[in-house]
Amino acid sequence: MFDARLYNFWAYISFSQYFLVYNANIPEETFWYNIREINSDGTKNSWWWVSLGLLFFHFFFPFLWLLWYKNKFGLRIVFISAWILIVHLLDLYWNILPSKIHLPTGDVIRQFNISFWDISMILGTGGICLWAYLRSMEKHKSIPLRDPRILESINAHE
Repeated sequence: MFDARLYNFWAYISFSQYFLVYNANIPEETFWYNIREINSDGTKNSWWWVSLGLLFFHFFFPFLWLLWYKNKFGLRIVFISAWILIVHLLDLYWNILPSKIHLPTGDVIRQFNISFWDISMILGTGGICLWAYLRSMEKHKSIPLRDPRILESINAHE
């Protein structure tokens, strides 16, 4: 069962890291956030909007959605699970991709865009994981069949 406390922890860790790095003001560490916030000329870049999107869509929306008990069952939990997976992929994208491109005219920060190769990598990796999962389902049962208390556990209610 999903727990809203997980998103509290994610937000706490992310904000604490951001706060400590900027509070220390060490150039060797702050460049990582600078790439995700400002262009070389000082204007906000497209990664800044992704950062705001992660704040609202990776923390606030799932947190508020999971506060209601009825949202933790049926298609609503499938919806929020898919939502969290997609936004988590965006979070990975935000953590890995931004970089400076060194040109003779000066440094340029790679802007946010999703290419064909990014989508094919996600589909390829997901396809391999799905294939491995389905292959293991043939060999192993998802519940312990010889457990003497299996019927009791299946029929248990909260």
